[in-house]
Amino acid sequence: PSYLPGNRELGATAVELASRQEGSEESRRHLVEQSRDFKRSAPEELKKLAAPLLKSFQAEIDSLLWRSREAEAAFLNVSKRIAEAPDPTLHLERLEETLERLQDVEAANQQLSEALEREVTCQREHADRDRRLREAQLGLAAKLAETERHTRNLQAGG
Repeated sequence: PSYLPGNRELGATAVELASRQEGSEESRRHLVEQSRDFKRSAPEELKKLAAPLLKSFQAEIDSLLWRSREAEAAFLNVSKRIAEAPDPTLHLERLEETLERLQDVEAANQQLSEALEREVTCQREHADRDRRLREAQLGLAAKLAETERHTRNLQAGG
């Protein structure tokens, strides 16, 4: 995908690997053919001396070829997976928008919490004031009743 930096390089490398694989196969076939020509045309004594060396070289070339194929296959597999991966840009943008909304909600929640706390404090103060007013009213009512009783006693006795 174009959103990945270096993705073009991966694609170019994959094409180059495929080309190199074909070249390696061709080189290997050419070496095998040269080895056969040597075995056909060389004197018997030279063949006997060179046979272990040629077998060792052939085994090493086969081993290197196998390792190269495995590494290249792994690289091509990873390259393919990267190329097929969905573009995360849209998801990241949505996540960023959601995060911004969450931060806005958290700020609004903080403001509402502070407003609620102020309202609760105000309600407590009003309740305390109302209680004191009732107590004062009861005290005044008791004084008024006392004053009325005293006035009646003065009028009745006086």
